[in-house]
Amino acid sequence: MKNLITDTQEKAKDRLLTNLSAIALHFTLAVLGFVASRGVILDNLMPFGIVFVGGCSLVFLPSIAIGSFLGYFIPAVSTGGFKYIASLLAIVALRLILSGFYSTRENPYFLGLIAIVSNAITGAVTYSGVPLDILKLAAESIIIFCAVLITNTTFVTLSKSRAGFSTDELACLICCAYIIIIGLLDFLVFDISLGRVLGLILILSAARYAGTATSSACGIMLTFACAITSSFEGGFGIYAFMGLAAGIFSSLGKYVIAISSIATGLIGISFAQFKSGSILFLGEIFIAAVLFLMIPRSVGIHISKFLYRSPNITAQNNFAKALSMRLGLAAGALTDVSDTVTQVSEELGKLNAPDFKTVLSFIEQDACTGCKLRLHCWESKSSATLEAIMQMINCIKGGSDSPDMPVLD
Repeated sequence: MKNLITDTQEKAKDRLLTNLSAIALHFTLAVLGFVASRGVILDNLMPFGIVFVGGCSLVFLPSIAIGSFLGYFIPAVSTGGFKYIASLLAIVALRLILSGFYSTRENPYFLGLIAIVSNAITGAVTYSGVPLDILKLAAESIIIFCAVLITNTTFVTLSKSRAGFSTDELACLICCAYIIIIGLLDFLVFDISLGRVLGLILILSAARYAGTATSSACGIMLTFACAITSSFEGGFGIYAFMGLAAGIFSSLGKYVIAISSIATGLIGISFAQFKSGSILFLGEIFIAAVLFLMIPRSVGIHISKFLYRSPNITAQNNFAKALSMRLGLAAGALTDVSDTVTQVSEELGKLNAPDFKTVLSFIEQDACTGCKLRLHCWESKSSATLEAIMQMINCIKGGSDSPDMPVLD
């Protein structure tokens, strides 16, 4: 009887936690919808609220629609957002009416078509007859269609709850993140843009946890976001170079990544000839670098889950062969080398790895991304994990292509 009561209490607790998690998720998405709808591009266009409503999963449609509605209801430009409110309501109505048709309700191209038709109709009603306005409407429709495809792909990708993404999925995820950042560019704290600081932190985090390609993509997206919003007149083009530089120096650690970002910032303001706003530009980079250095390892592991690309391996026994390949590099570096750290580092340097710690970091990143026991193995049981890796290295040195994986208690 006592066990039955205990089980009932545990189930009730689990249900409560599940409900609270769902409430927190829907509230977060409502906030993201609000922020996205506040993004203003090309002087007076605000398409990203209806982009999120058009591209989100049907289960999150109510919360994102409420957030976007509130964002449009509070005017961000002189013309207000009532045109977009009409488009938003039309998209919500069409998606709910057509929700019974399984072949189209989550089809990204169909969702994009709904969004641009709704926006075109409301845009035609408010058309002033100026030729420039029709060009802006056409450009906005193209942006909406492409952004809906990207947003829908992001929601589908995140719903899979797996570690590592393909290149296309990761690109969509980065674009979606910077759509949110566009909405934060005009949120100022002592003239410091919250959006630009978050965009810079994302660049540095991508360099640290995902590599050069991802950090370069983040730099390009931040540059593009600043360009279409005209949020900063000089020097923002250096963000693209910053992503590349941070990725190149990522193997040297967090501090070198932060220093490289500040160095590229100095290059940027020299190109801008130290014009007005240069001090704020450099100050935002410095703040982002400091906040990036304050990110704890446990948070970094969660960040890496969303930025890391899945290994492109098609052979059988993918995991074992990928790990064996990485361990083979370490085994080759350690052949006929004594246990001294200096000699090990010199041999690993021939493999373009600074030291054995970097090789262990590669093993952790390749094999353990998204694993719930990652912190347990690499923090609580670090000695046992290292011993298990050394056992596998010895197996590879002995000629075994697929060594048995030791099990940690």
